[in-house]
Amino acid sequence: MQIRQTLAFALLVALPACSGQSSPQLSQAADAATVADTVVPESVDQARDRPGTTDLVADADQERQSDGASSSEVGGDARQLQPIRVFRGQGSANLRFVGARLEQYEGAIVTFAIGSPSNPGQALGSGQVRIVDGSFEAFFPGVLRPAYLPKEAHIDVDGSGACEPGEPVFSDFGLYLQDVTLTVEPGAVQLRPATTGMCGRINNFPIE
Repeated sequence: MQIRQTLAFALLVALPACSGQSSPQLSQAADAATVADTVVPESVDQARDRPGTTDLVADADQERQSDGASSSEVGGDARQLQPIRVFRGQGSANLRFVGARLEQYEGAIVTFAIGSPSNPGQALGSGQVRIVDGSFEAFFPGVLRPAYLPKEAHIDVDGSGACEPGEPVFSDFGLYLQDVTLTVEPGAVQLRPATTGMCGRINNFPIE
């Protein structure tokens, strides 16, 4: 493009110097070359109607939707979740927590506190998950042993990052000799408003 414009300009300058007058045909040719080299940006909507651009338009639409989703996530609760872990010891049975029908708490973080930190050598479980589509799941391998251990799951309703009295906590102290699944759902006997004592345990529970 630059070479054609330069040639056109050189001819326009040189010809008058030789003949004393300009050439209308040459001037029109130079103008046409300039217009031909000028690219008018095309919008995605305009490209949609042009043959052969289906894949390009689809890619543009997908990128635009991804940008919107990222902005929405940034505006929400972006706290980093604690990993699910078992530490300090090894039990004889596995524990699985599942959440169901929890749409009213959608997006809330669930914090787990399993075991008694005051008992040395006892396996402890901790970590966090987020409620998505009204459900969650967390697996703690080898965290249980034949004893009445506290197994608690706190739902952070207000997003403060801490357990507060009145927020829902699933609290179980059952003894299990084999693998067990505990279901956190509305109406479960173990799901109740947190007390000050519950929140004290959950907020001060070690994470490793």
